[in-house]
Amino acid sequence: MKKGIVITSILMLVLAVSAMAQAPNSFVYQGRLTTAGGDPIVNTTSVTFRVYEVLSGGSPVQTWTVDVSPDANGIFTTELTSMSRTYFDGPKLYMEMVVSGQTLAPRQLITSVPYAYSSEYANTATTVPDNSITSAKIVNGTITGADVADASLTGADIENSSITAIDILDEPGIASTYINSTKSIPDDFALIDSVSIVTPAAGYVRVTLDAFVSITPDGSGVLGNARAQISSAIPASITTVEALAGANGSTIGSTQTWWFDFDGEKIYYNAAAGTYKYYLSVDQGYDNGTATLYYYHFDAEYIPTSRGTVATVFNSNDNEFDDARAIEMPIPGSETPEFGRVNIVNLKEMEMRLTADDKATKDE
Repeated sequence: MKKGIVITSILMLVLAVSAMAQAPNSFVYQGRLTTAGGDPIVNTTSVTFRVYEVLSGGSPVQTWTVDVSPDANGIFTTELTSMSRTYFDGPKLYMEMVVSGQTLAPRQLITSVPYAYSSEYANTATTVPDNSITSAKIVNGTITGADVADASLTGADIENSSITAIDILDEPGIASTYINSTKSIPDDFALIDSVSIVTPAAGYVRVTLDAFVSITPDGSGVLGNARAQISSAIPASITTVEALAGANGSTIGSTQTWWFDFDGEKIYYNAAAGTYKYYLSVDQGYDNGTATLYYYHFDAEYIPTSRGTVATVFNSNDNEFDDARAIEMPIPGSETPEFGRVNIVNLKEMEMRLTADDKATKDE
């Protein structure tokens, strides 16, 4: 027997929207099943409901198949659950029904009831009463840095002791290479090490070398030097010097071994997250004698923000120190004061010396 369907009403359409979390994501549909002659169908019948974005053609965006049990007049009521939030969010949608294999036409426009229509405006609310949103109403992990205006949070906005280690983004920190041994520094260029670091976002990477170096003069007592370079690509030679120790071929008249701190650093800016690798290379700029590297650390440290700018401040009375004299102090054990001279300036001592000199001049 050919069947037909007469739609009496759509009783309820309730959308589950983010601002009305208590609303169920389902709607109740009521209709009347009759035969082609108008007689009510009272037997349990399979009905397929399909939702489309267009009045005809296209593919359904959601489908339900349910068994309905009409009453003596052919009237049935069914609830369609698990509505997709992807599609029930504003654009027009159309319902198509298939009853016992027969597709009914035309499709029907799905309209909202006042409750659901009101919820549309909750999605786009422009005014929220002060103090109406508490932390309990915010889903964990839903607020990101992009949701907070730059420089809008101050210390006064954060409750004391409310931030713990688990609330702070993990950062790779420091990637380090430590060699508890020695490496000979050749006369010519040599690439001796590298260090890699993973950064979670754009930021700075500070690459440092911390080591000791020994340099022994040649048989004539001529002392050479050792150089180190930090680079972000594999180099072929030393083009920039981040660490330097020794002398430029100076005759010191001794063949004893000299020890030096051998430290340097370089700061890089990377515009995106990623894995970055840095290289350490060495040579002897002046290859008199031998040079050896001891117990070195080669580190890469991620710094998410700028380290700031150092401003130079000048003393308005700097003319008082025009006649300041440097104090020469040779390195202990040095046989030549000119080698490794250190200039120490003590402003208080300088001021006292100038005062004494002025007094002596007046006395004359």
